[in-house]
Amino acid sequence: MPTLYKEDKMKRYNIKKSLLSLLLVLAIILPTTALANSLYVNVESYNKETEIYISSFAGDNISIVIEDSRGDKVFIDQGKTNSSGKLEIETMLDYDSYKIKVKSSNGDDITKSFKIKEDLNTNSNNRDKANIYVEGYKGVILKNTSEEIRNGESILSFTKRVLRKNNISIVEENGYVISIDDQAELDKGSKSGWMVKVNGSFPNKGAGSIEVKNKDDIEWLYTHDLGKDIGNSFDDKEKTKESKLIKNYLKNNKLAVSDLDKIESELEKSTNINDIKNALEILKGMDNNNQDLLIKGMDLNNLIIERLKVIDTRDILRETRINLDIYFYLIENLNNKSSIRNFESIVKKSKEIESKYDKGILSLLDESYNSKLLSKEVFNKIIDNNIDKLNIKLKDIDFETSLDFLNGKTNDDLIFSYDGSTINIKNKSGKVLDNFYTPIKISLKYRELINREFTANLDNKNIGGMYNRDNKRLNFFLNKSGNIKVIDNKKTFGDIDKVKWAEESIETMAAKEIVKGISNIKFNPNGNITRAEFAAITSRMLNLNISKDNIFSDIKSNDWYREDVLKILEKGYINGKSKNTFDPNGNITREEIAKIIGEIAKDYDVKIEKESLNKFNDNGKISPWAKEGAEISNSLGIIKGSDGMFNPKNNGTRAEVVTMLFRLYEILLVK
Repeated sequence: MPTLYKEDKMKRYNIKKSLLSLLLVLAIILPTTALANSLYVNVESYNKETEIYISSFAGDNISIVIEDSRGDKVFIDQGKTNSSGKLEIETMLDYDSYKIKVKSSNGDDITKSFKIKEDLNTNSNNRDKANIYVEGYKGVILKNTSEEIRNGESILSFTKRVLRKNNISIVEENGYVISIDDQAELDKGSKSGWMVKVNGSFPNKGAGSIEVKNKDDIEWLYTHDLGKDIGNSFDDKEKTKESKLIKNYLKNNKLAVSDLDKIESELEKSTNINDIKNALEILKGMDNNNQDLLIKGMDLNNLIIERLKVIDTRDILRETRINLDIYFYLIENLNNKSSIRNFESIVKKSKEIESKYDKGILSLLDESYNSKLLSKEVFNKIIDNNIDKLNIKLKDIDFETSLDFLNGKTNDDLIFSYDGSTINIKNKSGKVLDNFYTPIKISLKYRELINREFTANLDNKNIGGMYNRDNKRLNFFLNKSGNIKVIDNKKTFGDIDKVKWAEESIETMAAKEIVKGISNIKFNPNGNITRAEFAAITSRMLNLNISKDNIFSDIKSNDWYREDVLKILEKGYINGKSKNTFDPNGNITREEIAKIIGEIAKDYDVKIEKESLNKFNDNGKISPWAKEGAEISNSLGIIKGSDGMFNPKNNGTRAEVVTMLFRLYEILLVK
């Protein structure tokens, strides 16, 4: 595995958000307008501190190489764009001229030149400064700190920079702060989260749209009650009444630009959710052929976004039933998706759908039936809006899937169904869909008590699975439609009594045919495991389908592990040893295992609270590229170490690897 320099945090960068909003409006108003996505790279520096901002398609694998003026490679990294198509990387570079080369997995590439120059204004007394203070529900996170302001810096970018400088984590999504120092919104209830106070007042704009000024006092405070407990007096009683002027324009089919000016003026002083809904309806009903009106409509859309940031949309819309059109319109036009993160009951079954938008998951509920039709328009709109996952909850079965399970959009309506024995995903024309690009997590009601030595069986192929005794549900990864059943499949080996601590893991994973012995009676628990063997176990565990094209000279067409290795490579969980070699028969080390487990945990959105590796006496021996994976693996209790040592360079034994992957499998399917 190549050694790569990687900062612990890769955060989002909101590029040209107002332009994006305008384009999104056009996508609604002019359905024939297509949004073009391309690779975008921007490099910003302040003295030697360098930040790289990348925008591409969501989920793209990105490689970055930086060369100095001599042509030497001084920085190599790789990452994956988030659901908004953004990737942010930080590093330190010396004063010099550089060339950055960025490539994405969709085939785009870009090369840019830039310089890192020393700021000659070294007298810090002449620079503007602002003060920042952060307090969470666990206490003070950052004491009052004075920090220099960069030219044109917003309160949000200033906050992120100062927190990073002090090794304090911050998670934000399109300008909305979700978490600071691992203290997140909703941790303390449905009305809890972060609010910013500037010079003693709570602004009515997002922190990303307020420029920080000299001597500003910035306070980030955690509220348990929508700000009431920290001095923000805004509450339901103070919300403005619904505007009659805006409501009256709903009936006007011949709007002029001057009419939109009046609507904007009313909306600027409104805190009533109905005014926003009415303004959205007005936007949708505008004359598509009037270009002046459309341009003015774009301005109105931007104002709607700003008002949604002021109003507590999470709380109000929880109680507000609106139709599906408006719901998706909100998602498509709302710059700050987090403010609609917690829809709980937007539309009941009488309105065809109940939706919940929670951490990038859109849930469609219909618990009276075991079949659900999802129109191609809705499915494709979900993809357009970069919602991370779709969760369809039916009477006896849940389908939880990444939106790339079809590897693209659909040309036909989709039907998700279960008849008690067969799980089907087919299009409205009746064609059953197979060979999913990303397997779907299935949760099936199963009232019979299942011991650990079972496996789900799909069309006579064992595919594993875990049973949750708390809710009596059978969970497994499905890579195609088919007939499902459960079978007992007890497996044991004569030599695993030597590793009592791993015995349950080995027998359980063997019963599911995720791991195999070296013979029917022998497992060889203390033997090393090869990179090919590890790839095969992981591929079977995740029930992967799609293989990457083979680029390695040491993987032959008749090798037993060929398809499994190529499937893991396709998902980006493992790399070759070099451009042309994979080293399938080489042993895999504990830090390589940690790196892969960390990538899988992140890809499957496992909730992670990282713990320091300082408790291990040999933490300094963990390679930089493996640090994050080691933190994740240890924090999740997957890799625990022994006698105060992580042993990163040691080869993983067969017993150790199966135990680690069993713990990961349980987390992915049950916890």
